[in-house]
Amino acid sequence: MTARFNTRACVPRVDVNGIYVLSTTGKVVTTPAGEESQIDFGLNPFEWCALPEVGVLIWRVRHPVTTTEASYAVNVIVPNGYATTVPSQDTQIGTNRIPVVDHHNVQVIGSDVNVPVDSSSGSPVLGGYTEHIVWFNKPQGIFRLLGVQSSNNPTPAAQGGNTPAEASVAKGK
Repeated sequence: MTARFNTRACVPRVDVNGIYVLSTTGKVVTTPAGEESQIDFGLNPFEWCALPEVGVLIWRVRHPVTTTEASYAVNVIVPNGYATTVPSQDTQIGTNRIPVVDHHNVQVIGSDVNVPVDSSSGSPVLGGYTEHIVWFNKPQGIFRLLGVQSSNNPTPAAQGGNTPAEASVAKGK
């Protein structure tokens, strides 16, 4: 009789059959040719591949965003297969860069995804992390933070007609 091994990685969960928990493995600031600087967070490739195609997870950001990086766009680096996703400058072969977006599909910036900072010293809390609830869709390349509005997102007044009161007035005309 042969032993059967589970080749899939075990993804941590909040509770038995609960929400998945995925932590960042690294952070690097990249400047793709002709683009602005971006923050790339890596994920464990075995845990990412073990997730279902669509779902909800808790994303633990364990790497601080500095004040100079606060205005940079945020991405996650996900593997093609089981390639490493520990980010390093210009060596992301076998990976995809997925923009982290808010509920309006506006890419979030570094100040929206932040690690707690000690108020007395101004330095990141040692062992501290920020948790976000994320809805993901692997086939479509969506990594959406729930309950976060991007600082890049225009105000509802600038979008024109998005409030329920404005919509009901428009219907009545």
